[in-house]
This record gives sequence, structure tokens and C-alpha cells, in this order.
Amino acid sequence: MNDELRIKKFFPISYKLKAKSFQGGFSLVEVLVAAAVLIIAVTGTLSIISRNVSSAAIAEERVVAYYLAQEAIEFVRSVRDNNVIANPRRPWLDGLDDCVGQACSIDVNDSAAPVNFCPGGECPLLLNPDGVYNRSNGEQTIFSRTVILDEIRDEQEVRIDVTVNWVHGLQDHGFTLSGHIFNWR
Repeated sequence: MNDELRIKKFFPISYKLKAKSFQGGFSLVEVLVAAAVLIIAVTGTLSIISRNVSSAAIAEERVVAYYLAQEAIEFVRSVRDNNVIANPRRPWLDGLDDCVGQACSIDVNDSAAPVNFCPGGECPLLLNPDGVYNRSNGEQTIFSRTVILDEIRDEQEVRIDVTVNWVHGLQDHGFTLSGHIFNWR
């Protein structure tokens, strides 16, 4: 007789073992692994976004600093040109004496005293309500600008060094923009 038939006769009710079926749930380990992967992905993405925002802010500050430096160089050129045109006997660097060989500040919006000696070599800039950088009124900014004129050839050529410094967060930034002007009379 067949073994299967013997078992059926001995056990009238079928006692076949059924495999347990899972109802589609996740185990605790699967949930923890999925949460860890999700946290790593979100953290990485937020880190990249944070760095990009910080880099964009620093780039904006560099552009402002560049234009502040360029403004000072253009002002020195303008003073030189006005001196030569207004009176041929006038010294070509008249009005820029505080800047020759030492740090000075230039405020292009101050017609009474646009050039001043810079104590300590730091010349902080202010921002007035109209959005114009100056040295006389407004709110303190992160920028400071110093100008130094260095005579290369006596009464013939001067190098203009404009240094703009600023702080972003805890990090110091700055650069120096240089130009040359000549006594073209």
C-alpha cells in the first residue's frame, strides 16, 4: 500500500503543513535600511544646496568688491585728468597727496573731501539708503577699501593699488586690483 494512503487512513483529517504567508508587511530591518538610505540621500542633497547658496553669495560679494576697486581706480584717473585739463601748471596728482605711499580712503560721493588718510590701513565702507557705498553716512558694510599710489617714475608714472577686503561668515576675503596712470602732459 502506498504510504500516502496509509497516512490518510490513519489521520482522517488532512494535516498538511502550510507555509506561512506574509501579508505584504516589512520587517524592522528593511524599514531601518530604507530610512538610512533616505536620510543619506536627503542630507547629501541639502549639503549640495547649502554649498551652492554660499558660493552664490560669495560670488555676489566678489562682484561688488571688484566694482568698488574699479570705482577707486577710475576716480584717481578722473582726478588726474581734471588736474591736467583745469590748470596745466597744477601738479598732476593734486588732491591725491594722502594716497602717495600710504593707505588712503576714497569717497567718490564726497565732493568736499573725497580723499582722506586711512588710520590703521582699514577704510570701512558704509551703504547709504540709496544703495551707494561711501565713507560718510549709512549702515556699516562688510567691505573695506584702501588705495595706495606708488610712484614708479618720478612725475611720470604711478601704480594704483586698490585693496578691497570683506568677511563672509568666519572667512576673510579680499583682493588687490592694480592699474597704472601716466602724466600725459
